[in-house]
Amino acid sequence: MIAVPGLRVVLPLAAAAVLAACSGPAGSAGTSAVACPQVIAATDLVYPASGSSGIPDAIGQVVVSGPASTVALTPSGGAAVTSSTQVAVPTPLPSPNTQPVNWQTAFAFPTLAAGTTYTVSITNADVAPGCPGAGPTDLGTFTTK
Repeated sequence: MIAVPGLRVVLPLAAAAVLAACSGPAGSAGTSAVACPQVIAATDLVYPASGSSGIPDAIGQVVVSGPASTVALTPSGGAAVTSSTQVAVPTPLPSPNTQPVNWQTAFAFPTLAAGTTYTVSITNADVAPGCPGAGPTDLGTFTTK
């Protein structure tokens, strides 16, 4: 065995530096570091258009443009109604809608409460938690009849 003075201090410090590099953000001990994607396409609310009112409570679906894996509709002061069930995008799009800028995805929803304002938010399971674009991201609001 070859004795090198100070080696006992250097090796533990080097090992600690390697482990710290793989530990992720502060407070997430035991998780591995994740590389976030460089560019995430923006997701927009297509139907119903953000800020619209008079939307039928039997909405049937919400259409977004861009990446999303789950859509949540949260009434003020109430529990969110979520959907990850994708359905065919209606053609033509119901009104009021906004012109989509990316691909479109429709999510199925049951009948909602009448006369209620909902905040629409998305999450994207294809993006690591904590990275931009993972969500939840608010897209806008609408009010039912």
